[in-house]
Amino acid sequence: MNALRHLVEADAAARVWLTTHHHPLADALMVGLSVIGRAGAIWIAITLALVALDRSRIRGATEVLVALALAFATTDLVIKPLVARARPFDAAVATRVIDRRPLTYSFPSGHAASSVAGAVTLARLWPGGRLVLWLLAVLVALSRIYVGVHYPMDVLGGAALGLVCAWVAHRVMTTRVRPTSA
Repeated sequence: MNALRHLVEADAAARVWLTTHHHPLADALMVGLSVIGRAGAIWIAITLALVALDRSRIRGATEVLVALALAFATTDLVIKPLVARARPFDAAVATRVIDRRPLTYSFPSGHAASSVAGAVTLARLWPGGRLVLWLLAVLVALSRIYVGVHYPMDVLGGAALGLVCAWVAHRVMTTRVRPTSA
């Protein structure tokens, strides 16, 4: 139990450090990244653009949407209510928040979950864009700490969940149903 207490203390200290080093340009960038990450909007937009360029990508686009739906459902409907971790601005009133204050719980980060799920599945659909997709995913996830609405562990937990959701979506989309014999 002592190790868990130390982990929570380190998590809070890392959040404080990350949220006290601000610059107006970084503030604008991070709020913008946070906004485009809401509800997986950027990942949906990229998916739609790729399908518009090449209709043969429909199956891959479906995999992206399945991964994003799994990330949302698992994060917001299952894990957040079970864990019920208070947001940093609720736990420490002095926390600087430079974006809107979400009404949901803090752990895990839905932005991080959808960003990793989106980046992993989109990288299969657009292999040449892997670097850009991963950079975008990391920046969206980090923006949530920077704007003051998540702890680093929330983002790491969300990222891990995003990996699992991408894997499940891939398995669902690539598993062929075999007819049973009568």
